[in-house]
Parts: sequence; C-alpha cells; structure tokens
Amino acid sequence: MKKQNVYVYPAVFAAIILTVVSMTVYSNDDSPVDFSPLTGLILDLKANPHNKNELYAVVARKGLYRSIDKGDTWIYCDTGLPVKDDESIREMAFDPVENVTYALIRNNSTSAGALYKSYDFKNWVKLEEFNNLFYINVFMQATSQSHIFIQSTGQSKILYVRGGGLHASINGRTWEKIDAPSPYYHSDAHLYPVAVDRVDPGIAYFALLRPRTHFYGDNWDGSGIYKSSDQGKTMEKILSSHSDTLLISSSDANVMYGVDEIFENKIHINRILKSTSRGASWEVQGKLEEITVERLFMSPVDHNILYAITVDRRHLQDINYELVEDRESDDLQAKQLLLRSGNGGKTWQDISSGSPFNNKNYANSILPDPLNQEVLYVGASNGLFKSEDAGKTWKQVSVCRNNIDNNDDEYDEDE
Repeated sequence: MKKQNVYVYPAVFAAIILTVVSMTVYSNDDSPVDFSPLTGLILDLKANPHNKNELYAVVARKGLYRSIDKGDTWIYCDTGLPVKDDESIREMAFDPVENVTYALIRNNSTSAGALYKSYDFKNWVKLEEFNNLFYINVFMQATSQSHIFIQSTGQSKILYVRGGGLHASINGRTWEKIDAPSPYYHSDAHLYPVAVDRVDPGIAYFALLRPRTHFYGDNWDGSGIYKSSDQGKTMEKILSSHSDTLLISSSDANVMYGVDEIFENKIHINRILKSTSRGASWEVQGKLEEITVERLFMSPVDHNILYAITVDRRHLQDINYELVEDRESDDLQAKQLLLRSGNGGKTWQDISSGSPFNNKNYANSILPDPLNQEVLYVGASNGLFKSEDAGKTWKQVSVCRNNIDNNDDEYDEDE
C-alpha cells in the first residue's frame, strides 16, 4: 500500500520588507481603480514579524505581492532582486531579530538556486548557490515548505538552507553540509530544522525523516522530531513521528503541538499531540481516522486554535489504494479537507464546505492573521483567499489591475 501524496506540492513561504512608496488604490480624481482576483499558484504566505500589518504572498510566475493594511489591499512589488527570465523568487525569509531579509531564487529549468541577502531591500548580495532545492521523496511525508531557516539569538546566527541536503553557515560565506549523526544517519535520511526554542534560542528542533520500510506498523527507522543545542551535531529525540510538524506557541513557550500516525486494525490514524513541558512529555489530544494531516498551523493569537490541511481517504477504505492515483476520476480520489479546531485538536470542524477549496483548487498554505483570530488567509493552486469569520465564508483576494502580471499560464506542478 503506497502513501498518497498528490495534494501537497512543494510550496514555499514569501516575505520581504519593502521601502518603496506604497501605491494608492485611487486615482487623482478619486475614482476607484479596477481590481482583479489574484490568481495562480500561491507558493507562500507570511506576515512580517517586525510589522504584523504587513503580509506577503509569492505567486508562481507572477512574483511577490504585498499588503500593508492587514490584508485589505494587495499590490505587486518589484523587489529589485536580480531575477532572470528563466528564474523565479521561491522563498523570502525574515531574520527574527535583525532587520535583514533573505531570498531564494530558483532556476526553473535546472532546479538549482541561489540565496541572497539584503539590509535595505534594494541591494542584494548573493551568498551561495545550491542544487536540487525542491527535491521530494514520495515515500516520505515531508510537509515543511520552508527551505530557508534562521536561528538567531542576537549575538549569534546560524543560516540553514535545504538544497541537495542540509547546509549551515554562521557567516553566509562558508557553508557546511550537515548529516544526521550516528546512529540516525542514512543515505536516504532528510534532516532539517523546523523550530527554535523560545526560552533558549540556542536550542533548535530538527525533523529527521526516512523512507518507510513498510506502510503498516510503527517502524519509522528513527524518524521523528529531535532537539539539539549544537546545530544538529548531537540530537535527542523528543517525538517519534513520520511527520515534520512541530508548532511552538507564541504566547506560552512550554506549549508544543506535533502529529504522529499509528495503525489500529489496519486503520490509518493521525493523532494530534500536545506538550505543555517543551517536549518532555506528550498527550494525545485527538485522533483522525483515515484522514492524513498534511500541514498543521497554529493561530498566533490563541494556541488552542489550530488549522489543518488534510487528505480524507475514508471513502477509499474498501478499494485498492493504487486507484487514488487516477486523478481523472473524482469518485476514486482522496479528498482534501480544511479543518479547524478551537480546543487544541480535541475536536475538529470541517470548514471546507462552502469554501473555494476542492480537488480542482488545492489549499497549499494557511496564514492565520497575527492580530485577529477570526481572520485567516489560504494560498491555493488558483489564488489567495481570505475569511473574516474563521472559515465560515470566503472571498478571493484582489489586486490592483495595473499590477497584475498577464501571464496566466498554468503552473508546472513538477516545480
């Protein structure tokens, strides 16, 4: 039985602070400017941690879009990055302490890319080139979409980039490839950071994922979440799982969430786990039978509010699993669900009903508003969407027509 993974595409989160003069949405005669829906595959969504009114979205083949008014108005942004015709911005990340931005540009033909750094968001310095930026192993449930990770204490900084393996640098000039230490090392192992401890920023948490040796059972060959205080050279496992999910509350550093999966009587179960001891112990909050949690998100306003992008396979239990690969048949497809929990994962509400998200418009990323727990944004395969009532109703985000790239070609899913 093969794990289905057709609904999550390597998607990458976008963020950048711009110093250009913001555009007005009205002309000189105060007549409204035409708006059009923001369409295309949303590669990433992110809020500026230094200014929570600023939101950013990267759109495949169209570039970067920015809102400076809590998501009410979106405009196209020219970042000044040296992007060639066969390249595209794939990810931008904020330094959590300093006012520094990093950008990852990918060659769409070769999958190679380069990391850039800027202090003023106008002038960019290339730090390093990397290969195979978006390699995916279909036998693994790798759901993290970030390829730039910054561990910063203010006094020291470690940059991590996932490209042909995990690479780390303390100065952005010299890089070291990091492998999972013995006894966890394996040529097929994927190691990458997923979170920084909020009490001690010198402690980072890594996900170690390896291909499954078999689908049923609990043998994950060392896969799980690990804690390290020396950039992955030595690690302590805090959670056995074949998911890279680790969420840390922004209001209570002791609270963490994770996801694991078990099989009971050949029923596939995803469990939502919670720790109130910074990962020292875990409790099962809730179980989802035949529903796979592909990505889990936490509200920065209330850590009891969770959102999950999931794949529902309940209607496939009695048919050959291989049939779900037939994407031409809606009857045989696993279905994507968007779920919300207001009690830390104990119970879930399906907010997919009435939403624009379905098997033709996959949800790729969720950005809960950093200021309002009722507001969330979802980046999908066909645009950016906003809900102001916790997922009950939705509207598609629009941008000023003059700022829309007219290239509406379908995005290559292999990218």
